[in-house]
Amino acid sequence: MTGFEFLFTFAGLLLGLAVAAVATGFADMWRARDTMAIGLATPLLGIYILLAATQAWVSLWGARQFLTMGPGELLRSVGMAMPYIFVAQGMFPLNHNKWASLEDYYLCHHRVLLGVLIIPTSVSFLYNLMLGYVPNVYDLLGFGIPLLVPAVLIAWSRPTVQWLGLALLSVNALALMFA
Repeated sequence: MTGFEFLFTFAGLLLGLAVAAVATGFADMWRARDTMAIGLATPLLGIYILLAATQAWVSLWGARQFLTMGPGELLRSVGMAMPYIFVAQGMFPLNHNKWASLEDYYLCHHRVLLGVLIIPTSVSFLYNLMLGYVPNVYDLLGFGIPLLVPAVLIAWSRPTVQWLGLALLSVNALALMFA
């Protein structure tokens, strides 16, 4: 097994945990649909986590010729994946009876969830800077939107703004996969 294969397996396992947590949360959400209103924010956040994790996999694969195995790469993989796992677990309430809707739960906890979502992009951006990468206009999609949109959403709690911001993050992650 090459160093990249080991790293890809490790990162894939971590990102897979985030994908599995969102899928499980969606199933729980579907089962609780008769007793709890779902809203838009939580499904949109889940879609973003799925797309961001997939985009991270695609990005890792695209850098395969440059990546090696070492403690720094492992820590970077943890720094990139663990926030997605945290948000995927934390975006769904443990006790559905305590909340009238998933929208209420999201709005109560959105600052923490969105703040944590800034971490993977920050880790990636700092790692690239340490390697001597000079950002360009294209990096607005890759780094700017995932850093700025959550910051705006942290400050602005209106549901409509949250929905639009989460949709923008999802579209951006999807666009990055195919760019």
